[in-house]
Amino acid sequence: MRPRRRRYLLPPIALCALLGANSTCAADAAPVAEVDGVAIPAAELEATIEPKRLELERAFQVELAAMRIRYQRAQAALAETALDKLVDDRVIALEARATRRTPEAIAAEAQATPPTEAQARAFYEREQASINAPFEAVAPAIYNLLARQSAEAANQALHARLRAKYRARVLAEPLRAAVAARGPSLGPASAPVTVVEFGDFECPFCARARAPLAELVAAFPNDVRLVFRQLPLTEIHPHAQQAAEAALCADEQGRFWEAYNAFYAAQDRLDPLTLRAAVVAAGADGRSYDECLASGRVRPRIEADVAAARELAVDGTPGLFINGRFLSGAQPIERLTALVGDELARRTSR
Repeated sequence: MRPRRRRYLLPPIALCALLGANSTCAADAAPVAEVDGVAIPAAELEATIEPKRLELERAFQVELAAMRIRYQRAQAALAETALDKLVDDRVIALEARATRRTPEAIAAEAQATPPTEAQARAFYEREQASINAPFEAVAPAIYNLLARQSAEAANQALHARLRAKYRARVLAEPLRAAVAARGPSLGPASAPVTVVEFGDFECPFCARARAPLAELVAAFPNDVRLVFRQLPLTEIHPHAQQAAEAALCADEQGRFWEAYNAFYAAQDRLDPLTLRAAVVAAGADGRSYDECLASGRVRPRIEADVAAARELAVDGTPGLFINGRFLSGAQPIERLTALVGDELARRTSR
């Protein structure tokens, strides 16, 4: 007996899409396949794929929203950079007119200080774990980097002085995201500036961000609150998840920030024994810590933070939000201080 030929039709979703949303679509009534003379209706196919289709739809919507956020950030960065240049060019022109010099002569006042060997070696010591090469091999690159940073700092100082002199203010509202400040925090809850960090304890850039953030909180004790949210990048950091759980179990005993500092200090050995020892050394009770870790009750907090980061299009760590203004990666204290100062100035000018 000759095998009966199977017939395949377009899935109803695809067929309706071809016909258009306003058309009368009869795909639901048409079979999608036929086996031994018995039709497989579209409804059966739909029921089979519906859970996975909804999962794909949710993933697509999340990624679409993230793409939209990235596009908005790129647009905002473009406008912010252009506006800063317009303002700086204007104040330089005013200073040139007032002092009867050329704008080029005014701009040349930004004198960078050449980096010293001590500065280069200090930079190397801080970053040695990620450099993985002898100082002599990377010294030229370090000197170039420090020279660029010095030149940028000199330019920023000149522009800041001239902006203050000519009462320049940026009035345009920056792009902000609505970020829930949920998690362990430093600083008063009433602080006018909230910094939310999405971090990973195994991330070297998060470790680099720790000192500037601590310095920022110390510099603005009444005005800045730092909130830490978990974003373990488990695809590249095998110990990040267990470190996040350990930190939140320490948080249950009021020892989060002690654990936070200890984990970053021992970033290259975040095994379970080291994590436990660090939490106990920080003053937590070991038995209560063990019970918390075994229960898994802190995992939903981590999952909620990871989901929030995904919705905010935070792709890497650290991801920082200063009153909703996004910064990607470890930031120098000068950048953080400037943004906090801008937020406080905006608040007083309202």
